[in-house]
Amino acid sequence: MKFSILINTHNQKQFLNKAIFSCINQKFKDYEVIIVDTSDKKSLNVPKKKNIKYFFKKKKFVQPELNQLYKVKYGFQKSKGKY
Repeated sequence: MKFSILINTHNQKQFLNKAIFSCINQKFKDYEVIIVDTSDKKSLNVPKKKNIKYFFKKKKFVQPELNQLYKVKYGFQKSKGKY
């Protein structure tokens, strides 16, 4: 795996599909997309592809900034890309 794309989201369903399809529609194919979601409810329809991994996590902190760092760290731990 050459590189990983991390997407962290919270109640941004209307923008997430556009971000995912932007990744899918590129010419380079040796990548993975990791989505870490802390939305109020799990209601996303993420495309079923082997290079897309979706993780739904409950919020861990009251502060949104700490939750964002938590999602980025979790995404890095799950990633397998070189970059």
